[in-house]
Amino acid sequence: MVSIMMALVVPGSLLQGWASRSGSGSGSAEEYFADPLSVQLSGSLSPFGDGAALTYLADWVLVAVAGVPIARVVGGWLLGTDVTAAAALRFTAKRWWVIAVAFVLIHIVEAIGFMLMIFPGVAAIVLFSLTSPVMALEELGPVKAMQRSSRLVRRSFSKVLGLMVLLALVSIGISLTLGTLPSIGAFVLGPERAWPLISVARAVTSIVLVPFTTAAMTLVYLDLRFRTEGLDLQLRANDLFPDEVTSA
Repeated sequence: MVSIMMALVVPGSLLQGWASRSGSGSGSAEEYFADPLSVQLSGSLSPFGDGAALTYLADWVLVAVAGVPIARVVGGWLLGTDVTAAAALRFTAKRWWVIAVAFVLIHIVEAIGFMLMIFPGVAAIVLFSLTSPVMALEELGPVKAMQRSSRLVRRSFSKVLGLMVLLALVSIGISLTLGTLPSIGAFVLGPERAWPLISVARAVTSIVLVPFTTAAMTLVYLDLRFRTEGLDLQLRANDLFPDEVTSA
């Protein structure tokens, strides 16, 4: 999973870190204390400043893309196959259009939902939260994957919502913790010199968080299939009676 995330994260993190050179203010701590009025510092010391919207968009795209190969690997472990990082990335590359279309459709529905008194948007986020595992393990198209995710989540909506809230809290905590160092670095060294540190921090944060959240949602997907569709029994039957499965 680390190999998958490094292949997906490192190029974007370097680009975002380089772009953040002018996003943390216009000077270092030394320049600030020498002449506070001549240096504009970001109030939050965020290493991304005015580019935050682009950063969040990049994070959304990363989660959508990385969700498929990570789910492919984690699902393979539980379904009895060992999927390599290269195989998972090749599968994702072949299905790039499915991921792209699903990403656009899901966010359109969520945006419409948030305009309709917010709650429908939250419901859409939860209902479509298993789209990546479905695309990875059932190999469905974008619309059918969204429909499949919605059907599975509706069977245990409150539990999935609760888990997503917990995952969000953990992610926020880790992001704030790991983001403190590059923020301090940008303040002490200045954004022109601190951007490599910012890039490394972003890469480490993504490598830690994205597999964690995606693996958790993959386990939710499999758990729902175990509890409602008897997938575990089917897998045991396949192991016990392989000849019958092959002939069928």
